[in-house]
Amino acid sequence: MTAPVRWPLVALATMLVCSAALAGALPGKELTLNLDFFDICIGTDAWDMSDHRGEMDRLMRLAAHYGVDRVLFRVSICGVVCYPSKVMYTADERCFAGRTEEMLDTPLGNLPSYLPNMAKLMQETDPLADCVEFGHKYGMEVWAWVTSYDSLYYALEGEFFHDNPQYTWVSRDGKDHIPGVPCYGYPQVRENRLAEIAELLEYDVDGVYLSMRSHSPWPTDRPGAREYGYNEPVIAEYRRRYGSDPREAARDSLEELRFVKLKGDFFKQFLHEAHGLCTASGKKLAMNASFDSVDPLTAVRMYIPADDLCREGAVDELCILEGTSSDLTRWRVLGKEKVKVTAWHTIHGATYEQSNARWRAGLLAALRNPTIDGVCFHEFANVVYLNMWDDIAGVVGEHGGN
Repeated sequence: MTAPVRWPLVALATMLVCSAALAGALPGKELTLNLDFFDICIGTDAWDMSDHRGEMDRLMRLAAHYGVDRVLFRVSICGVVCYPSKVMYTADERCFAGRTEEMLDTPLGNLPSYLPNMAKLMQETDPLADCVEFGHKYGMEVWAWVTSYDSLYYALEGEFFHDNPQYTWVSRDGKDHIPGVPCYGYPQVRENRLAEIAELLEYDVDGVYLSMRSHSPWPTDRPGAREYGYNEPVIAEYRRRYGSDPREAARDSLEELRFVKLKGDFFKQFLHEAHGLCTASGKKLAMNASFDSVDPLTAVRMYIPADDLCREGAVDELCILEGTSSDLTRWRVLGKEKVKVTAWHTIHGATYEQSNARWRAGLLAALRNPTIDGVCFHEFANVVYLNMWDDIAGVVGEHGGN
């Protein structure tokens, strides 16, 4: 299969003048594209650095034309954010010092990329405000996408977890931390993240989407969920509940599983608090989870108490990673049909053929799966750079709209 011509975004948008949006691109399903803004704005062949607002306008019009219902705008970039924040560390030129060589972003079809573009862009515009403005202009929802366990790499002095490493997960023996991985047992951590959410809600986003994604260096010899997170508030609460020290729990014991679950309880507390903020603002809250994270027995990194989140209504949406072909009835039942159940599907690929095959497979799976309300495709940049828009209509046509 021959890859199509990679038309400049400006040219593609021009073709759509006076075109009406393709309503109902995925009949009965919500179609979401994840805009990992950092990845696309650093792409030297995918973003017009001379016209940021115009570029966002064109990007949102393309998405709306092809029937996208919602855009998840990723505000988190490994410890910094891509909006002018008073709470978090906003990406600036210091973040990318020494990273001035153009590179190929392999998962995005080998997109030529230049990291300092982000710092330059942030001096000239507010991309989150632009995305909300133009997304709404073309009738789409725009949600702020926040990573909950991912504060590493670009974080500098002045960033909360850089300056307070004691608030990150500590090992059983107390000697090591997983940098950038917050312990939600600390009130200070929850207050920091809640302040971030409150700030994002001021942008008139339609919701906040929280992700378990993490770039931190997790241990490979033993599950990080069991070997890390022995922070003072967790130990104190464990002792109160069970009368023993979790650091002394035997490997693969009930006591060890209780420790994993307790950390999930603290994170659930944060989600309830975040949900309260969102509800008070008339907005929605979503959380994603992988299949191996929803059970303390199988959790490799963090445990996401998905069953409780649905049962207790702590979120308005649960998104299961790579769940487009899976039966997700379990969470629909637990949420009493009040919690939206969606799936996440990656379309990353080094070539057009790889990305396109994943895009088409995900679209078909979403159309055929009666247990999901929609699908979140990761990510927007693959569709734009590799020009895969027409496959939405093509797949729907092949499937017959059923």
